[in-house]
Amino acid sequence: MENKSRFEEIKQINEIGSGAKRDIGDIHLSRYACYLGSAEKRLTT
Repeated sequence: MENKSRFEEIKQINEIGSGAKRDIGDIHLSRYACYLGSAEKRLTT
């Protein structure tokens, strides 16, 4: 599995109080990517 399929960028446009719109970037992690992050955390603490 390639890294690109483990970390998917998600773009959202949200409207703020003044009526302006703001681009909010987010990252969706696959289950395996979450596992790797938690495993590394356990090993380093």
